[in-house]
Order: sequence, then C-alpha cells, then structure tokens
Amino acid sequence: MPLFVFKLSNELRSLSRAEFRALIEAEALGRRYEFVGELAIADLGNDESARIAERMALLRSWGRILECVEIKKPSELITLVKKLQSEGFCVAIDCIRGFGKEVVEKALGEGMKMRRCRDGERVAEVVLSEGLALAYEMKRVKRSYRFGSREPHKRPVYLPGTMKAWLARVFVNLARVRRGNTLFDPFCGVGGFALEACSMGIKCICADIDERMVRGARRNVAYYGCDDMVDICLCDAAQTPVANVDGIATDPPYGRMSTPHGYELNQLLMKFVEECVDVVHNHGYIVFAVPEAIDSAIYSIINKKGLKVVERLLNWVHGGLVRVLYVIQR
Repeated sequence: MPLFVFKLSNELRSLSRAEFRALIEAEALGRRYEFVGELAIADLGNDESARIAERMALLRSWGRILECVEIKKPSELITLVKKLQSEGFCVAIDCIRGFGKEVVEKALGEGMKMRRCRDGERVAEVVLSEGLALAYEMKRVKRSYRFGSREPHKRPVYLPGTMKAWLARVFVNLARVRRGNTLFDPFCGVGGFALEACSMGIKCICADIDERMVRGARRNVAYYGCDDMVDICLCDAAQTPVANVDGIATDPPYGRMSTPHGYELNQLLMKFVEECVDVVHNHGYIVFAVPEAIDSAIYSIINKKGLKVVERLLNWVHGGLVRVLYVIQR
C-alpha cells in the first residue's frame, strides 16, 4: 500500500493534527500514521486518502509520496529534481521553517532548472525538512474554493459573529461522525454546522431555543438543498428531547456577539455538559468551546461525569476572547 502525505495548516498545527486524527478514526481506517512537523504521513489507499482530503478543513495539499531521500549536498537535490522532471512533473520546492534553504540556493547557483508550474500540470512538490527531502504528487486544496459559497455572509440569513465555514467543518470533523450517521448541534444558530455536516453526507439534528434562529436555520438549510439531511427543532439545549445521536458538535453562546437565553452563561454550559451524557451514544464524541474564564468549572463537571477528555486546545478569537476547545468522549 502506498504512503500518502498531508500538508496541514501551519497556523493551527495542534488543531489540524487533532482534525487529522479524528478523520482517521471517523473513517474507521485504523491505519498507521505519523506527524513530521506540519506533515502527516499515512499508510493509506487512494480512495481512503481522497476521503480524508475531501473532508479535512485544515489541509493545504496532499498526495502520493514519490521519493523520500536524505539531502545534504546541492548535487543530491539537483539529481532528485531532474528525476522528477524526467517523469513528467513540474517541480516545486518548499523549505519548511527555512530548512534546506541554503541547499536550494546553492543548487540553483549550480544550474538546477526550475520554473513556475502552470494550471493543469502534474506537480511534484519537494518538501525539505531537517536534512530530508520528501517528494509527493501534489494536489492543492483551496480553502476559498471549498468553503466560499457557504461563508456566513453568503447565506440568505446572516448572523454577525457566526463561525467561519472552515472552522465549523473542523468542529464537525472532530466529532468523528461517519457519512450517513447523525450529528446533533444543540446551539445551532442559523445552521452553519448543519451545512457543513450536510456537505459531507452527514445527517444533522439542528436545535435552538430562539425561534428567530430556527427560522433562519430553516432558510439557510433550504437554500443549500439540505432539507432531506437536516431536522430543525425549537428546543432548550439544557432539556433536549434528542437522544442516541452519533456525535455532538456545537458552538455555545458566549462572547460579545451572543447572549445566553434565560440562563447565566456558567449555568447554561454546565447543564449542556450534563445533558450530553444522555444524548450521545456510548463512546460517542462531544465537541464544543467555552471561554477560558470558565474552563476550570467546565473541566470539573466533565471529570465528575466520567467523560474522557480527548483534546483540550486553546483558541484565540479576538482581543477580548480566548476559548478552550474540548473534544470529549462518553
């Protein structure tokens, strides 16, 4: 079985690694993989790799590994580039965090031929890191192309402060729900998480206590043709009638642009965590974020409920808000 490489986001490394791990589990692949800096190298088949790449939000490029060799001298890099070019590839080079930059400069000075790759060409990217050169058949991932049509301001109903589509996709992926199974979003607002779930073939139950949000979610879901994949209900996240879902991903109300409805923020989030135990099936995952200021109280509730903390990541939002992103397992 060939090895594939996934070039993860270099801005949010911890979060992109968490998303990759979640997708390996969500697709029940059970394959061997390892992280090397911002790269994830995995023992996957063509179809399996394509499924991961199609779902993943924090991905810059991916492809089948062609060569992995030690590079110490410019002549060794020149030899590798010539070999790839002889196989019909246009070659690009990336020096991760500056590694190998001096070797590249010397190789260019010694006559290494490089040019800008054109659209539609087969591209082999050579990634230089700590003395190694990893070459792979690169498939680019353009975030703007993938998520642009579903960004909050492009939807029929726009709510200021709504999470970006790519980040909503990350939350959904961290819940490890497979295609055809059901995700629950108990604080759905105008339906951003439901849209991302629908785009991946995941069914979603979308709930909110605010009737205006429910109406907005219905309009957005209908606009993107997701009526058959999404059920929307007016209900309280602290007393939800929903049960036995495969995973939960949600963005509770907090921060400047949102206010809890009828609860103190601490009270609402604690009730939500308690309620999750009865909503998600055994071994299911729950993904949400809370302000850093109440993190210790939430962490205490999670421990009391006997839930397993899989990921606990800090995420800076703006000057007035740092949140903690939780992935917990029942």
